[in-house]
Amino acid sequence: MKRIITFLITFITITISAQTLQFNKSVTIEVTSNEGDKVPFEYFFSTNQKDLSCMKVDPSTMEDSGEAAGEIYMVFSKKQNIVYMNMMGMKMKKSIGKTDMMQYNNYDKIDTANITQTGKTKRVLGYLCYEYLAKTKEATTHVWATTASFPITGTFIPILGMRNESKVIKGFVLEIVLKSKNGNGRVAVTEINKNAKLVINTSEYKSMGF
Repeated sequence: MKRIITFLITFITITISAQTLQFNKSVTIEVTSNEGDKVPFEYFFSTNQKDLSCMKVDPSTMEDSGEAAGEIYMVFSKKQNIVYMNMMGMKMKKSIGKTDMMQYNNYDKIDTANITQTGKTKRVLGYLCYEYLAKTKEATTHVWATTASFPITGTFIPILGMRNESKVIKGFVLEIVLKSKNGNGRVAVTEINKNAKLVINTSEYKSMGF
């Protein structure tokens, strides 16, 4: 009987975790364009799953969404990226392709094959950060990362160019400054929320395009 009860508890736990995504910390990330336009995003993290992150998106910034009210969350992981949309009383989900990810992904802007630590330091939100410099013929990218005891343990954050325990850039990236022939840009963490709470019950969303 004990074995049966243990099996049922394990089964229920696995089922719930597969259907429910829970995030308990967040940061606000501000993206500044070449024209000086600033767009903030709230990024959520799970203490239990370091390679899982979720970005809250303003529906009005999405293509063809107009000014529709609702909630849009992009969930990123190693295996797949999924967008969950709760709009006009409908809950839908769909996978995110590489093209759709481009504006939220800064991996390619950081050439890890040609990056060096400069020895320069500065503080971002009170955290001591070290500068990494990546140079190509087209662009120069400055990356500021902290190895201090940072409250967010997430390691898979596309918008900050973080790919899971980078062997080149150590710590949590708090700022990226891009200078290129085609224009400049900046991505920076501007706020930290240690008590955030977000729960997504994936079973409530109807699949689209799977």
